[in-house]
Amino acid sequence: FTCLSNNHFSARCIHTCTYCNGRHHISLCFAKLNNAGFKRHYDNATLISDKTVHENKTMNNNTNETIYLQARVLHFLSDKNSLVKGNTLFDKGSHRTYISEDLVKKLNAKLINSQTCNINTFGSEKAEKRVCNLYEVNISTGDTFLTVYALEVPIICKNFKQKVNGKEHKNLCDIDVDGCNVVGDIDLLIGCDHYWSILNNDIRNNFEGPVAMSSK
Repeated sequence: FTCLSNNHFSARCIHTCTYCNGRHHISLCFAKLNNAGFKRHYDNATLISDKTVHENKTMNNNTNETIYLQARVLHFLSDKNSLVKGNTLFDKGSHRTYISEDLVKKLNAKLINSQTCNINTFGSEKAEKRVCNLYEVNISTGDTFLTVYALEVPIICKNFKQKVNGKEHKNLCDIDVDGCNVVGDIDLLIGCDHYWSILNNDIRNNFEGPVAMSSK
């Protein structure tokens, strides 16, 4: 975890933290976190930076830095063979992929079956048992379509807002980030069951700014 790049061992990495010159990436710099007012216990934890270009401007800490969440506008195939736009959130912390009732209606999505699920939301003390419909969702990748299966829930996230200006970051200036500007409700949440079928392991690093991850 020195520079977050691939094709070499960390022991041979020549990069250092741009904040304290330590042998780690700036996202793992405890000195910076402590100076920023973060007082946490890390003895049994791993701190990972997940700031990709798909990430979103929804969280600000007391250092006035923007924290991005992984989000992007995708196009979905409806039953009428037309494309429908939808706001999508990528969440590796979710075991399953979820679709909102609103997007199910817009797509008239194909029902696969119904499943009994235990849903644990953030901050909840115990799981909620719920019967959810499983739908087939076809995502446009430009030349073809990628099929995922999503559980229907009433709402995923309301009033989501993300603005990414690629010109503010040198490593993003030649990347089209317009699709990462997401405003409105989240229509689809991609969990770890389909996460790596959409995102590639092609990463563009910036040692102090966002990290770009390509998608299909």
